[in-house]
Amino acid sequence: ATRNARVPKENAPPKTWAQKAKASTDRSLQRLAPTTTLANGTPRVAVSDEVFQRGADLHKKFLVGTFLGKMPDLGPIQSVLNYMWGKGTKLKIHLQPFKRSFLVRVPNDFIRSKALEKRLWYVGTAMFHVSQWSSSSTCTIPEITSIPLWAHLTGVPFDLRTKEGLSLAAGLVGEPIETDDYTKNLTDLNIAHVKVEADLTKPLPSYGELLRQNGDIIPIDINYPWVPPSCTHCLKIGHVVKDCIFAPTPAD
Repeated sequence: ATRNARVPKENAPPKTWAQKAKASTDRSLQRLAPTTTLANGTPRVAVSDEVFQRGADLHKKFLVGTFLGKMPDLGPIQSVLNYMWGKGTKLKIHLQPFKRSFLVRVPNDFIRSKALEKRLWYVGTAMFHVSQWSSSSTCTIPEITSIPLWAHLTGVPFDLRTKEGLSLAAGLVGEPIETDDYTKNLTDLNIAHVKVEADLTKPLPSYGELLRQNGDIIPIDINYPWVPPSCTHCLKIGHVVKDCIFAPTPAD
């Protein structure tokens, strides 16, 4: 054998603990600012706003989901988010039970923007509110006073089946947002579909009226293919009584 021949791995002596520790040591951290000591012995390091901003920029792909009632277990949350936002990949979800919220990284820009645009999502009957993570995020559970909602309007005249006319008719329910191809293509001349930002602080109307300049009244019937769940105990929108944090625990 030559002097420079390598010792086969299987015959090499096992590495010592010191060698293993040295090999795995990460030397990427370094001192960036001095440490001052307060009178009571507490160490303090000053951190500039620029450092916080650079960190926030790195975490811009994270979303915060906050449940409006009891938070489900990780299993159902994981299953629903993987299906809706993961698109074949398992998302890493960080639960924050005391805040009834979770933090999740959604790498796909399009999916993340759609999640933020929709704002309100569900795991079963549990509604959660989605927001962009930021260093100024608060722990306050958002109060839901309005929600994007589809309404089906019956009785809209043919000469109001325009963008302008449908906007006026949608105003009976809430702030107009959009219509759909079913309505644009005049698939059904009796029913028009409109999406609005509906005010949840008052009952959703089931009937409205359009007033012509000549005084004629055009009656409009209003139906909703879906409305958000509401709690029979606390009367708030976004959860049912079994998920209410204020409802008494049923006796065994």
